[in-house]
Amino acid sequence: MSYLDQHKLINKAQHGFLAKHSTVSQLLECTNDWSLSMASRRLIDCVYIDFRRDFDVVCHNKLITKLQAYGIGGRLLTWIIAFLSNRTHSECFYFR
Repeated sequence: MSYLDQHKLINKAQHGFLAKHSTVSQLLECTNDWSLSMASRRLIDCVYIDFRRDFDVVCHNKLITKLQAYGIGGRLLTWIIAFLSNRTHSECFYFR
């Protein structure tokens, strides 16, 4: 972290892994940005994706069918299908 700090490689918008920055501070900042956008009558697009390995244990075909049943389609569904296609998972192990 000190190397990243010293060389100014951490973006000011970064929230994870920094002191006094967390998912809570990120959510507060987003809520403020959304409120300002709504007050200015601007459109807001927001996508949160969980990249945990849950995708490796869920049946992708059933997930896609469920997403379609919830009305998700078009380019978003195409992107999700591409993301899930030929996906493999590997664990990282660190030895000390």
